[in-house]
Amino acid sequence: MKGLYFLSVLFFLSIGANSSFAQTYCASKSLLPWEDWIANVKFNTIDNASEKFKDYATAGYSNYLDKSTILVRGQTYPLSITPGLSWAGRLPDIKCRVWIDFNQNNAFEQNELVLEKNNANPLISNVLVPTTALTGLTRMRVSLSNSSNIYPTPCGVFEKGEVEDYTVNIQAPTIGLPNLNLSELSLKDNRNTTSCCGTLTQGSFSGGANGSIFAVSGYISGANLPPAPVSIKVKSYISTDAVIDASDYAFGQYTFAISRNSGNDYFNEGGYSIGDGQIPANFPVGNYKLLVKIDADNVLAESDENDNVSVTNIRIIANASDLTLGRLSISTPSVQSGTAVSLSYDIR
Repeated sequence: MKGLYFLSVLFFLSIGANSSFAQTYCASKSLLPWEDWIANVKFNTIDNASEKFKDYATAGYSNYLDKSTILVRGQTYPLSITPGLSWAGRLPDIKCRVWIDFNQNNAFEQNELVLEKNNANPLISNVLVPTTALTGLTRMRVSLSNSSNIYPTPCGVFEKGEVEDYTVNIQAPTIGLPNLNLSELSLKDNRNTTSCCGTLTQGSFSGGANGSIFAVSGYISGANLPPAPVSIKVKSYISTDAVIDASDYAFGQYTFAISRNSGNDYFNEGGYSIGDGQIPANFPVGNYKLLVKIDADNVLAESDENDNVSVTNIRIIANASDLTLGRLSISTPSVQSGTAVSLSYDIR
């Protein structure tokens, strides 16, 4: 019977755990994995103990692409390979190399060799992930050989040993919250140019442009600071303890803009006068603590808000005047009792 027919063809694409990234790499294997093999691979979160081969049909090469770990660019990770030996005397002939395809060009290149060790159990290396490594899934190849006393190459067939492939997921570093620190705190009396040694004096002294008596200085440093300037305040307090509260005397404050230096995440400016303060003339003498807090108004969200206060022991002393009597004179050196005399003197 003539007519119009429709033919439906269904195609099934089998996707397994090992095809999360379709990359084609050169083949490599050994012919005799049951004499020497890879017994364990430890790398970050990978900890894979294995027998002489994973599958008899592919003996000499084991596909462990379903085992993966996350690596962050710029970070260092320990790598440990444990060889399996048919007898202990074969260890001196063991040679191992490991490559990671950092540039994801489907090839294992010389500058991607992250381990080259021999005659050790386990074989250990520290792997630094280049900051230029491409992010995403890529492959790591572990090759262990006991053939002709030479190191294995990333491709090809050798006599004794084993080859294993793993997946690594390279990620960019996450920039955390900024964190400010105050270091090298110093106090300077405005009456002179020498740093004071922890003693503040009551009252005001000449020399301060605004009548203040003391300058508090220090170094401000920080990590992960924002590129645009942020205005923050540094405040100083005189306290009987190391805790800032309403009972403390507000000694002074300073406002400035802080930002990331061009080219890096660190800020370090010296010589900042971060607060001028005046101590009242009637301030009680005694031992106190000078508390200096950076970002006192909590404008900048930080990873650690508990390291912003610096504590320095100080002593407040009396500002007493020292009078001197000088050039004393009397009009008549020798007089009778009851006689008036003229007395003159200078007070200095």
